[in-house]
Amino acid sequence: MKKNAILNSALELISERGVHNTPMSKVAKNANVAVGTIYHHFENKNEILNELYLQIKKEFGECTRKALDKSETPKEAFAEIFKAVYSYYANNPLKFNFTEQVAHTPIITDQTKVKAQQYYRFIGEYIQENLDNGTFRSLPLDLFGQLYYGNVKALIQMKLSDNNRVDETVLEEAIHTSWISFVNR
Repeated sequence: MKKNAILNSALELISERGVHNTPMSKVAKNANVAVGTIYHHFENKNEILNELYLQIKKEFGECTRKALDKSETPKEAFAEIFKAVYSYYANNPLKFNFTEQVAHTPIITDQTKVKAQQYYRFIGEYIQENLDNGTFRSLPLDLFGQLYYGNVKALIQMKLSDNNRVDETVLEEAIHTSWISFVNR
């Protein structure tokens, strides 16, 4: 119970204030626990951040896996994954902000990143399969992934900055535009 309170407190504060502006004393106060309680559950702040990162990636993977499982064609899968990623982060802005802050920093260890990949490896497999069979334009897998996520991320940022700018029509147009930019003609 206290461990979850600490993790939730860290998520909230780091998402709003940043990693370096969130001392453990603030995390403890916000979680309504003593600072010593934090160190009973975690060795240091980086351990909290790595655990949060893994939890978010696991939840993200479960959400996107469900989307892929209900798809029959590469185009449907493309759209369903796009919607799932968008919905997950648009509905969880603290998790989006947290992930954006820490994902490409040395705070998240290589070991944690490798472990996290197991939760959404199927997305890369879907992309690679469709690169190999010629459905998608020939691009390096990592470039494809970054470009794909970049399109979703732009829409998430629009949603989080102004709720009214992203409706179903905008979402469908973003998916369609992304699809035509990746598909082999």
